[in-house]
Parts: sequence; C-alpha cells; structure tokens
Amino acid sequence: MAEEADSPGHPPVGIILVCLLLGLYSLFWILTGMVGNGPIALLSLAVAAGVLLLAYSLYSGSRTAWWLTIIFFGGSTLWRLSLVASGEPSNLLNAVVGVMLVLYLLSKHEFYHPSQS
Repeated sequence: MAEEADSPGHPPVGIILVCLLLGLYSLFWILTGMVGNGPIALLSLAVAAGVLLLAYSLYSGSRTAWWLTIIFFGGSTLWRLSLVASGEPSNLLNAVVGVMLVLYLLSKHEFYHPSQS
C-alpha cells in the first residue's frame, strides 16, 4: 500500500498524515468558531477554511501550498522555541515536533518540484 502512495502523482504517506494533522487542526478552529461569538467566531471559521484549503492543496501537490506549509510550521516552531528560550520549557516538545515536520516537508522537495526528464 505504501508503494502505491509513493508512485508518481500520488502524495507520499507522510504527506497524507500531515494533511490529516492539518485537518484535525482545522477541526479545532471550527469548534472554536462554534463556541465563540461575533468576530472571534468568524475569524475562527476563516482560519479553519484556510487550513482546510492548505491541507487539500498540499495533498494535491501544489508547490505554493508546500511553501506555505513550511512557513506555517516554521513560524509556529520559531514561536515555540522563543517561548522555551523565555523560560517556558513546556513548549519544547511542540518545537521539536515542528522541526521534524519542517524537515520532513523539505525532504519531500522532489514531490512538489519534480525534475524535468
């Protein structure tokens, strides 16, 4: 089954898992929007829609989505690292996971930028 997912035109299994992770993150924002009122609810639903669009685009092989996801995870990771540096060690695990996600996405460069052969 893993061979099918890594065949040309299909995203690698890890990318599928990252997209599922983004889908769960979007679900969090949808739930926040359902609980909130007014502008907070609208903002939460807009973020959820954006994250779902990003997940779908990443799954479909969009180079722009690949870069935006790297920026998204990279920015979050830098924020977590800054919190650790300011004395909040509870964010260290989040920062390490973020670094691993960014490195994984960078390792899948060939899927998003196929060589011309």
